[in-house]
Amino acid sequence: MMPAIQNLRDAHPELRVSLTTSTHLSNLTRREADIAVRNVRPDNPDLISRRLGRRELGLYASKRYLKEYGEPRRGTAFEGHSVVVYQRGLFGTRPEALCGEPLGNARVALEVNSGLMLVEAVGRGMGIGELATYMAQDSPNLVRIWPDCHEFFDLWLVMHGDLHRTARVRAVADAIVHVFEESDEKAVAPRPKKG
Repeated sequence: MMPAIQNLRDAHPELRVSLTTSTHLSNLTRREADIAVRNVRPDNPDLISRRLGRRELGLYASKRYLKEYGEPRRGTAFEGHSVVVYQRGLFGTRPEALCGEPLGNARVALEVNSGLMLVEAVGRGMGIGELATYMAQDSPNLVRIWPDCHEFFDLWLVMHGDLHRTARVRAVADAIVHVFEESDEKAVAPRPKKG
């Protein structure tokens, strides 16, 4: 979001943006927000949505955690390991699995309500977590466990149908879409060969 807002500020310095990050879904039909980026596609017919892209989740632990506890074995439901998960209230119940591995034998060390706190807790060695790879992959302290084990989620740009043609809302929406399109192009661009 920050690159989108920076591009928007460069193109339209007169616009004032108020950014709220939360796991609470703002009610766009009551105009609690003009635009939202969500990982849930809305089903309200008054809302317009556009899929921004698909993101990957993977299992991560800190180097410190792995040195102390080792890597979990598949099929053991994280026996002998701690996990960090999202709070129950965010999704109605606590997740039953991380990247397809059941949590039945795991110790839940911490429940959080934001992706940034999840990354921070896993990075501090509190347990294994299911993290968005785009947030975790560049951290030198995090190690991806079972790289072939993953889940995916979609991101959606959502706005009220009455606002989608408003110039200021359209400018913000276009800036967000542009940044997501650029990041998707970089993600699929061939990497230079070594040597």
